[in-house]
Amino acid sequence: MLGSLLGLCGSLYFDCYLLGRDYLGFPMSLRGMRREEQRAFSARHRWHTLGLGASVLLFTLVPVLGSILLTTAAAGAVLLNRQLIWEVRKSAPI
Repeated sequence: MLGSLLGLCGSLYFDCYLLGRDYLGFPMSLRGMRREEQRAFSARHRWHTLGLGASVLLFTLVPVLGSILLTTAAAGAVLLNRQLIWEVRKSAPI
């Protein structure tokens, strides 16, 4: 019983992280960031990545509307990426 609950939690965490990292990778790859930089960015903003991945996971569960909602998730990933980059630049010392 405990093993199945731990397996479910672990697989949800892993799936959400991979989906979030994949969707955050769209704007970063268009800007020419390398894969190592994308991984470091996703790891540094782990909770944002997990939240985006959880929303993408929920969107994929909707049968017909899921394809429409996933395009909004891609647009949201671009906006989230810009906001996170802006916050990092704003907090960096001059």
